[in-house]
Amino acid sequence: MIPMRKAAIIGDGNTFEPFRALGLDVFSVSSSKEACEALDRVLEGTYAVLFVSETAAGMLGTALDPVRSGSFPIVNIIPGPADDLEAGTARLKRIVEKAIGVDILFKGEES
Repeated sequence: MIPMRKAAIIGDGNTFEPFRALGLDVFSVSSSKEACEALDRVLEGTYAVLFVSETAAGMLGTALDPVRSGSFPIVNIIPGPADDLEAGTARLKRIVEKAIGVDILFKGEES
Protein backbone atom coordinates (compact mmCIF):
# COMPACT_ATOMS: atom_id res chain seq x y z
CA MET A 1 0.00 0.00 0.00
CA ILE A 2 1.33 3.42 -0.98
CA PRO A 3 1.51 5.81 1.99
CA MET A 4 -0.72 8.86 1.74
CA ARG A 5 1.27 12.03 1.17
CA LYS A 6 0.45 15.08 3.26
CA ALA A 7 1.13 18.81 3.18
CA ALA A 8 2.71 20.90 5.93
CA ILE A 9 3.35 24.53 6.75
CA ILE A 10 6.26 25.88 8.77
CA GLY A 11 5.36 29.41 9.75
CA ASP A 12 6.08 32.06 12.29
CA GLY A 13 3.56 32.56 15.09
CA ASN A 14 -0.02 31.37 14.86
CA THR A 15 -0.73 32.97 11.48
CA PHE A 16 -1.10 29.69 9.65
CA GLU A 17 -3.14 27.79 12.28
CA PRO A 18 -6.38 28.10 10.23
CA PHE A 19 -4.78 25.84 7.59
CA ARG A 20 -5.25 22.91 9.98
CA ALA A 21 -8.93 23.00 9.00
CA LEU A 22 -7.84 22.25 5.43
CA GLY A 23 -5.92 19.16 6.54
CA LEU A 24 -2.42 20.61 6.56
CA ASP A 25 -0.02 19.94 9.42
CA VAL A 26 1.04 23.30 10.85
CA PHE A 27 4.36 23.84 12.62
CA SER A 28 4.37 27.23 14.37
CA VAL A 29 7.90 28.44 15.07
CA SER A 30 9.44 31.50 16.69
CA SER A 31 13.17 30.75 16.53
CA SER A 32 15.78 29.18 14.28
CA LYS A 33 16.01 26.19 16.61
CA GLU A 34 12.25 25.58 16.46
CA ALA A 35 12.28 26.01 12.67
CA CYS A 36 15.06 23.44 12.27
CA GLU A 37 13.26 21.00 14.57
CA ALA A 38 10.05 21.46 12.56
CA LEU A 39 11.94 20.85 9.31
CA ASP A 40 13.42 17.65 10.76
CA ARG A 41 9.92 16.45 11.70
CA VAL A 42 8.64 17.20 8.20
CA LEU A 43 11.53 15.30 6.62
CA GLU A 44 10.78 12.27 8.84
CA GLY A 45 7.16 12.22 7.62
CA THR A 46 5.45 11.46 4.33
CA TYR A 47 4.96 15.02 3.11
CA ALA A 48 4.57 15.80 -0.57
CA VAL A 49 4.36 19.58 -0.17
CA LEU A 50 5.93 21.93 2.36
CA PHE A 51 4.93 25.56 2.59
CA VAL A 52 7.37 27.77 4.49
CA SER A 53 6.70 31.40 5.39
CA GLU A 54 9.37 33.84 4.26
CA THR A 55 10.19 34.62 7.89
CA ALA A 56 10.54 30.92 8.77
CA ALA A 57 12.66 30.39 5.65
CA GLY A 58 14.96 33.11 6.97
CA MET A 59 15.14 31.27 10.29
CA LEU A 60 16.09 28.06 8.47
CA GLY A 61 18.78 29.71 6.37
CA THR A 62 20.81 27.21 4.35
CA ALA A 63 19.18 24.21 6.08
CA LEU A 64 16.38 24.50 3.53
CA ASP A 65 18.67 24.36 0.47
CA PRO A 66 19.11 20.56 0.20
CA VAL A 67 15.39 20.06 0.73
CA ARG A 68 14.52 22.49 -2.05
CA SER A 69 16.80 20.70 -4.50
CA GLY A 70 15.32 17.26 -3.73
CA SER A 71 12.20 15.60 -5.10
CA PHE A 72 10.06 15.49 -1.97
CA PRO A 73 8.72 17.43 -0.32
CA ILE A 74 8.13 20.16 -2.87
CA VAL A 75 9.00 23.39 -1.05
CA ASN A 76 7.03 26.59 -1.59
CA ILE A 77 8.01 29.81 0.15
CA ILE A 78 4.93 31.90 0.93
CA PRO A 79 4.58 35.39 2.36
CA GLY A 80 3.15 35.84 5.82
CA PRO A 81 1.44 38.97 7.11
CA ALA A 82 4.74 40.50 8.27
CA ASP A 83 6.61 39.60 5.08
CA ASP A 84 7.35 41.73 2.04
CA LEU A 85 4.64 40.84 -0.48
CA GLU A 86 6.70 42.20 -3.36
CA ALA A 87 9.44 39.65 -2.68
CA GLY A 88 6.90 36.80 -2.68
CA THR A 89 5.28 38.08 -5.87
CA ALA A 90 8.64 38.40 -7.62
CA ARG A 91 9.54 34.83 -6.58
CA LEU A 92 6.20 33.51 -7.87
CA LYS A 93 6.76 35.30 -11.18
CA ARG A 94 10.23 33.72 -11.57
CA ILE A 95 8.87 30.25 -10.76
CA VAL A 96 6.07 30.54 -13.33
CA GLU A 97 8.43 31.91 -15.99
CA LYS A 98 10.86 29.06 -15.33
CA ALA A 99 8.11 26.44 -15.45
CA ILE A 100 6.38 27.54 -18.64
CA GLY A 101 8.87 29.88 -20.25
CA VAL A 102 6.68 32.97 -20.34
CA ASP A 103 5.17 35.49 -17.92
CA ILE A 104 1.42 34.87 -17.99
CA LEU A 105 0.60 36.17 -14.51
CA PHE A 106 1.97 39.69 -14.52
CA LYS A 107 2.05 40.68 -18.19
CA GLY A 108 2.93 44.32 -18.51
CA GLU A 109 3.31 44.87 -14.76
CA GLU A 110 6.58 45.93 -13.23
CA SER A 111 7.90 43.76 -10.38
